[in-house]
Amino acid sequence: SNNTGVSTLGVGQLRVISTGSSITGSNTTTPDDVLNIGASGFNLQSNFELSALTANSTGTATDTGNSDALNLTGKATFNNTGVYELQDSDSIVSSDGTGTFINAGTLAKTGTNVSKIGSTNTGSNLIFQNAGGTISVASGNELQFEDGGTFTGVTTLNTSAGAGKIDFARGTFTVAESASFQGANPDDLTLFMESQNGTLAIEGDLTLDLLTLNGGDVQLDSNNNGVATLTVGQLRVTPPGSSISGGNASLPDDVLSIGGSGF
Repeated sequence: SNNTGVSTLGVGQLRVISTGSSITGSNTTTPDDVLNIGASGFNLQSNFELSALTANSTGTATDTGNSDALNLTGKATFNNTGVYELQDSDSIVSSDGTGTFINAGTLAKTGTNVSKIGSTNTGSNLIFQNAGGTISVASGNELQFEDGGTFTGVTTLNTSAGAGKIDFARGTFTVAESASFQGANPDDLTLFMESQNGTLAIEGDLTLDLLTLNGGDVQLDSNNNGVATLTVGQLRVTPPGSSISGGNASLPDDVLSIGGSGF
């Protein structure tokens, strides 16, 4: 609070039980203050803002409120290496468009309704990175990504054998050349793109059980660095306006392989 250096707050458990609370660092230009949330976890029961700091969560973070939001502002970064569980219509947003959420653990959707990563407000984009973690919608409901994201390493999908829905709705979703998707169960490699404002940018190879395009687009070899192959067990295209394109218009070398479940 006296802005004389770096400050660290370590808590075994953090509970937010009413609206309007916040934890802020002092340096909004280059945030260097730290919040460490320990093994007993993070219980979010209301809207909450983290600003101008780096938060590290190693336990289980559970958003148990109704339509609550974790709001990351002032270039705040939230590193999840444990479990971050969204219930009901809860969300993770950045109201000023500067916040970053990095998942290297498990990002889980449970309960009812749709939970959102990011905001539909123009100019208020959350930076989302999945650094080899798990995205789980095992409860059979929907996790909707509103601001794109970057996927590196091995991303594990758990959709309860396709019953849960992961929707890359809006923004650009870049799958790095060194990245891949794997399923926790058979038929878990299921993605939906249910908006005309979503683009799946695949730099290398990617394998999915099911890809449903309802306005979303796919760009193979998006970094124009060689040959990319998208392999899908089933491809479903519903109106309107979807496309799948390769990166080399002069000499096409990218490949779409549609498996036994068809097109």
